Amino acid sequence: MFDLINEGQTHSRYFKISKSRIAQMEYWRSLRNDCVHSKDNLIVAAHVESFWLFIQSILPKLVINGSKDFLLSELEDYFDNVYFNYPHKVQDIVRMIPHLAENNNISELFGEIHDHFKGNRNYRFSDSSGKAQEFWKTINSSENLLISNNLNKFLIQSNEIFQIFIMHFPERFLKCYAEKQPVIIKFINQDLPFWLRSNSLNAVSILCTCIRNKLLNSKESKRLVAHVSCDLKALTDEEIMLLKDHGFFENIKENMMKDLHNGKSFSYSNINGKSVELSYFVKYCLMTDDDGERFTTLLNNTLVDLKNSSVFRELKEVLTQNPDILQYIKSVIGNEGQELCEFFAELQ
Repeated sequence: MFDLINEGQTHSRYFKISKSRIAQMEYWRSLRNDCVHSKDNLIVAAHVESFWLFIQSILPKLVINGSKDFLLSELEDYFDNVYFNYPHKVQDIVRMIPHLAENNNISELFGEIHDHFKGNRNYRFSDSSGKAQEFWKTINSSENLLISNNLNKFLIQSNEIFQIFIMHFPERFLKCYAEKQPVIIKFINQDLPFWLRSNSLNAVSILCTCIRNKLLNSKESKRLVAHVSCDLKALTDEEIMLLKDHGFFENIKENMMKDLHNGKSFSYSNINGKSVELSYFVKYCLMTDDDGERFTTLLNNTLVDLKNSSVFRELKEVLTQNPDILQYIKSVIGNEGQELCEFFAELQ
């Protein structure tokens, strides 16, 4: 191995190691031989520790053609090859990273990789099944602690990088917050509202993480919750309750109860396409809300003229699965002396 490293006049022929480094290796090789052959030189713990530090410093170089340039070349082949799929290629590349990072600065290498390829037509984060997603997901899921910890450091290098990557890896939000709060606070104030309005479940996950860990005051939480627009069916019960506690359903109720039709029923323009929001308000709030009885009456009056009940199938599912809510609705309408609409009457 040493002979292979030592080939070449000014530098190693096969490894990215200079002659000055090779001279250091010769010193440690000689010291090791003295130790093995019981020479008179004293070998103590300090020598061993120094030797280990030296080994760590050159380890990334002990790879054939091992260098950042070699890694970038491998990645270029990976991103450009869109016609053939080698399932283990990206894993092999990621495994090389700790050995090829100069001075073991893996987070800096991540930054160089991103800057180098962000103009590449096959390096697009918007493509959930693309090469960029596959590469960074492999890094994100790596069990190598060096890779994982340095990914966090890379994410907080700049506001631009954090915004791009945290939307794909929301589970890293708290660790990044502990590392560099200013970047995260700027993201929360400037970028998170946009993503919450963009039907992003990961944005809602980040918001719930903030609320759960008390990173926001009540005013900030309610301001951000007001931006939430997503598929509620994809959220967990715990996430729904966190949003509820910070005004989410209050916003839904207010939007539905404004501009009433003759003051007696909801305006169809306010509930059309809002079957899921309506059903979730009924499920989580109707029986306990201060406006629950009035909301029930307005809803009954609205559904009297309903021609196609399938547009409110989510509401039907909620009432079928929660007979106590259906009974509450029937009791409220009965106490008001009104006739129960066909939609509710048909449900058992």
